[in-house]
Order: sequence, then C-alpha cells, then structure tokens
Amino acid sequence: MAIQDIYPTALRLLGRPVLVVGGGPVAARRAKGLLDAGA
Repeated sequence: MAIQDIYPTALRLLGRPVLVVGGGPVAARRAKGLLDAGA
C-alpha cells in the first residue's frame, strides 16, 4: 500500500447508526472499533 492510497478521516460517531459491510475477522474488528467509539 502506497501513502497515496490512504485517505485519513475523523468522524463523530457517538450515537450514530453505522453499517459494516462484509464479514470475518476484519469486519468484526471494525465493528468493535465502531462500538468502542459509541456508534
């Protein structure tokens, strides 16, 4: 992965509904991160 392939962003997710598309360990890790952020 090259540096130009990364697009960093910051979002306020507290109390917001979110959707994780996909499955497996990567999706589980991302879902946990979203829940930890209050989404």
